[in-house]
Amino acid sequence: MNYELLNIINTGDKIWATSKVRMEKNQGTVVMLAPSPTLGKIVEQENIKITSLIDQLTERLEYKSSKEGFFFNNFPTVDLAEITMNRDGSISIINDGLTIGEVYTYPNSRRIVKEVRYLNTKGELDYIEEYASDGFLFSNLFYTRNEIQEIDFYDENQFAAVRYFFYQGNLNYIRVYDVKTKQLVATYENNAEFYQDQLAKLVGPKDTIGINYMGIELLALKKTNSQNTLYLNEDPIDESGHIKGNLYQIFTNEIEYVQHVVLSEEMANKIPQDVPHDKLIINN
Repeated sequence: MNYELLNIINTGDKIWATSKVRMEKNQGTVVMLAPSPTLGKIVEQENIKITSLIDQLTERLEYKSSKEGFFFNNFPTVDLAEITMNRDGSISIINDGLTIGEVYTYPNSRRIVKEVRYLNTKGELDYIEEYASDGFLFSNLFYTRNEIQEIDFYDENQFAAVRYFFYQGNLNYIRVYDVKTKQLVATYENNAEFYQDQLAKLVGPKDTIGINYMGIELLALKKTNSQNTLYLNEDPIDESGHIKGNLYQIFTNEIEYVQHVVLSEEMANKIPQDVPHDKLIINN
């Protein structure tokens, strides 16, 4: 399998455009690191195979049409609550005369529900339900005193297959459960550990992965045994006039898990001659 690894997908930028062309040419799949309830809508708009590490674990491998999504006044909520469209276009959930929630919809979607923000009796954010564009309950975000505490990512039966825990607003623990046995199968202390382990389980030595950035995407490759290529889209030289550290480590094989670096001839000419060029491929 051929994969293109991205942390997030920005459909309007040049990086996505070139990644998409490669995937269409190689009949590949885009893997997104960051979880997102909008993935199905991107699949629908871009007509390309896309998945995420979260979707792999929740076994959310197919996306229905956004026509299946919840309309703004017809989604699961508190019994007898009223959904009200306000003059300013905002949408409120009213129960016993009190506003208990706010509804947000997907842009240009005929008001298909994207997320529902529920408030506690003090008017503070209590939790957020995130919906995919096809009405699938993607996640729940839980808050205390308006500060994020936990995010649960659901399978089709609303079982929390992946759970993120936060301390003082920072992610500090991740639990992964088997959706069939409901048993805890893995724990991580941060996203880097999670990405590295789960990506390594997804790919094998016959697979290829392309990345565009030397940030979290590069870090995520650390445990993989696939054939990995960096498509360099940034200046190889830093502000001090030296080759960038991660790129230098790739060329000198301190970072062994990237086998090729594809870059323009202009960029290639900036690479110092005393740096090994074995992994360098000029893209004409």
